[in-house]
Amino acid sequence: MSVQPCSDEAAAQWILDQDREWYDLTARGPLGYEQTARLRFIPDPAYVGQRESDAVIPDDIASGPTELWQVAVATSLLRSHTGTPDDCYFLIWEGWPYPEYKSTTAAKVDLRGGVFDSETIVRSYYLFRGSSDLFASTEPSEPGAHQRPPLEKLLPLPSFIWPSDRAWCITKDVDPHFASIGANTRSVDELLSDTRIDVVVDEPTSEPPRYT
Repeated sequence: MSVQPCSDEAAAQWILDQDREWYDLTARGPLGYEQTARLRFIPDPAYVGQRESDAVIPDDIASGPTELWQVAVATSLLRSHTGTPDDCYFLIWEGWPYPEYKSTTAAKVDLRGGVFDSETIVRSYYLFRGSSDLFASTEPSEPGAHQRPPLEKLLPLPSFIWPSDRAWCITKDVDPHFASIGANTRSVDELLSDTRIDVVVDEPTSEPPRYT
C-alpha cells in the first residue's frame, strides 16, 4: 500500500484531543502509553545551553543514515507490535518544501495553541495513509527525464506516525534532535536492543536534554 492522501481528518482527532501543551505534544507525542523512548539522531547536548552547531558529532553519525532511515528502522521493529501494520497514518508538516504533499485531497489538520489560546494555529499538517514499512521511502528513486518519482519516494520525515489501532506513535517536531516514541514495554525493549539506532528510555513528564 503506497502512501496516499487521506481526506478523513477524524483519523487525527485523537492527536488534537490530547490533554497536553502543544509544545510538549509536538515534540513528545501523545500520553497514555505504557513506555516512552527517544530515538536520538545525534547525541544529547553535553551541557545546558549548548548549541547544536557546537556539538561534537562523531563522523559515523554526521555522515551516517538519514533521520528518515532511522525512523524506518524503528517502524520496522514496531510493525510486529500492532494489529494494523499496513494501515498507518502520517501527519506531514506543511512547512516541508514538497508541493506534492500540499494535496487538495489530503485533510488539513491544524493544531492550535491550547486551553489559553484556542485561536492561534501553531502547527499545520497534511494527513496521509499508508504502510508502516518506510524503507521504500528511504531508497533513492531514478525517474525518467519526464517522470516524477512516486509520492512515497518524496516522503519527508513525518511529524506523527501511528497505526490505525494506535498501538504506538512516533513524534518528531521541527527542531528537536530526537523523535519520541510511545508504545508498550515489549516494543520499547526491542527498540533499545537494536544497535542500528540510538534509543533511550524517556520519562514523558520530565523535560529531555535539548540544544538551544
